[in-house]
Amino acid sequence: MPNFSFTYYMDAKANNGNRDNAQSQREAFEVWFKALGDVVITPNTPFGMAKTVSANGSADATRADRLTGFCIVKADNLDTAVAMVKDCPFLEIGTIDVAEVYSM
Repeated sequence: MPNFSFTYYMDAKANNGNRDNAQSQREAFEVWFKALGDVVITPNTPFGMAKTVSANGSADATRADRLTGFCIVKADNLDTAVAMVKDCPFLEIGTIDVAEVYSM
């Protein structure tokens, strides 16, 4: 069975500093994630703030959609993996890219 990544992107202004809203979203996400069960290969891995590095140096990342984390799951195919995220509460504040992970 192939592996797929769920890569989470969030608008930096999604919660507008509302801690209660952020906490309830985090709790709903955790419930959803635990329900995935044994298909999870790599648990949810959140990212902190980032720097963008180029040949000219580095600077604070300023993209509108910030990469906030990822996980790896197993699924029969891409369509099945996409179906797994359709009810993810994270979609209220961001987007999720789903892609097959290849071994090299």
